[in-house]
Amino acid sequence: MHDALKIPLVIENIFSCAFQTYENQGTGFSDPYCLREKYRVAGVCREWRNAVLSRINGDFHVYMVGSKIQPEEHYAPDEPLDSKHISDGPRFLTNLELIPSTAKPRRIVVYYEHPDNFKLEACAYLKTIGFDQRDWKSVQSLVINVGTAGQVMPPVEGIGIDVGYILHYTPNIESISLLVKGCRMLDIDALEYLPIFTANSITTLHLDTTNMCDLSSMVLPTLEELSIDCSCNADIGWLPPLDTGVIRRLRLKHIQTDEFFRLLQSTVAGAEVIFSQLEMLEVIFMAVDRSLYDGLNDGLVDVFGGSTAGDDGSSQYTYSFPKLRHLILCGLLDNVAETYRLFKDAPLETLRLTKNIGLLDYIDMGGFPTLRSIHADTEHVVSEASARLLDNRILGSRSSLDRVSIVFYAPLTLMPTQFGSTDIRILDLSYILTVPKLETLLLQLPHLVMLHIYFDLTETSGNPPSVEIADVLAAQDSTSRPSIKPLNTSLQLLAVDGYAASEFVLSAIGREGVAPLMPVIARTPSLLRMQYCCGAPGDDALLMDVLGDATARAKAPHFANVQVDKNCLRLMRQILKGNC
Repeated sequence: MHDALKIPLVIENIFSCAFQTYENQGTGFSDPYCLREKYRVAGVCREWRNAVLSRINGDFHVYMVGSKIQPEEHYAPDEPLDSKHISDGPRFLTNLELIPSTAKPRRIVVYYEHPDNFKLEACAYLKTIGFDQRDWKSVQSLVINVGTAGQVMPPVEGIGIDVGYILHYTPNIESISLLVKGCRMLDIDALEYLPIFTANSITTLHLDTTNMCDLSSMVLPTLEELSIDCSCNADIGWLPPLDTGVIRRLRLKHIQTDEFFRLLQSTVAGAEVIFSQLEMLEVIFMAVDRSLYDGLNDGLVDVFGGSTAGDDGSSQYTYSFPKLRHLILCGLLDNVAETYRLFKDAPLETLRLTKNIGLLDYIDMGGFPTLRSIHADTEHVVSEASARLLDNRILGSRSSLDRVSIVFYAPLTLMPTQFGSTDIRILDLSYILTVPKLETLLLQLPHLVMLHIYFDLTETSGNPPSVEIADVLAAQDSTSRPSIKPLNTSLQLLAVDGYAASEFVLSAIGREGVAPLMPVIARTPSLLRMQYCCGAPGDDALLMDVLGDATARAKAPHFANVQVDKNCLRLMRQILKGNC
């Protein structure tokens, strides 16, 4: 059940709890404090309702459960059935009663759990609840969910009549999403009922699977966004024709490399492929033969050499994306060089490569003056030579980057000698740094706000933590060491992954492992949050002891503002993923 359909039950439970009096509980007396709390809860509910009312009214949901499930044996004959068990045929749920007649819904969402059991019953139900009596001219988006994840369903048919009925009352539809789960060899006629006047206004089309029906004859002259999943042996020839002068956002999931190029080439009659309005391209490629990448560099995988396997003659074509600003490529490629030719002249602003880190071998940062954000990750172990090449091409080259995330399967003892961009604000590196290297990094990046690195726990000064901390606090005393300056005055979040050559070394270091970090923290007055992920016992306790020490706070006042989170590295990755 969609969350919007549960809201009446949630509200009922809240008020039932809030206004349950002591008299009803058999106590025989009333507590004024309890009554005050009840009204407080009621006030919260009122504010909450006002906050979400616009969201509720924004969507009209219809949930159709058609499974005829018999009661389980443990139910007694006179025991009411749970809502999950249905024995009397289809069941329909809707939030239409929550939508005032004056509201202007923007989206209609239809859920078919077992569409083979509905046929024409859905249309009849919509008429029963007065769907045809409401004004739906404000609706701009139609979402159709078919099936349940993990459940294999028979061929789906008959939904098109329901879709046609809804489209008849929603003349201003601009976006259609058809999301199918658990269906094989689909035979869905849903889009065949698309009226001509509606087709001329469609700007967004999302299809979970492309082999649902042949849409090649469908003309969508205003289509700006297309999202398709090609994982079920889909034939791209079934897709509606793309107008390269109109399409702005294109998402292709689970597509073979040669099929991807064939799709691009099918849009033109000649050899010049031009998408004049395309701003965002996201492609998830199907897996390629991993044997191409095995046995290199004495067991280390060199993912920078690429492969030219599978050349289908694409090199005779030229590609132009004059407005492409956002590019996302996921999956190993079987033609790295040809893929790079696609966007080598595009005015990219963000580049995200997952398992495609080999493309970085071709990138010349001088050719991408507008590139501000880059993310690259790989599941392979990268050789030192390959990482050094990446360092020179990406990190060391002059650029306008302000967000960088480079993630290897295993961290490397590598450090850029000089960053080509001093504007970097968010940095995530699978590099193992010592304190001197970390200090050098912070000094080079005056605008850095978020940083994640690996820290070498095996490199300690040998001094007890108390001596280490005392030294740095003395250095912070402006009267005794006026020459000491902050390393960085912009860093707010520091995420550190503890690294050691062996578990024995890691456990032997113990509380001394984190001690060398204290000078860095003390000389970073802007720091607000530190995340430390390490198996060494006591490291977090040492941090808390130092940050909470009155003497330490007297000489490093910002210690009072630093929040410490242990084992929260994944949070940093989530933040970076959302920002890069």
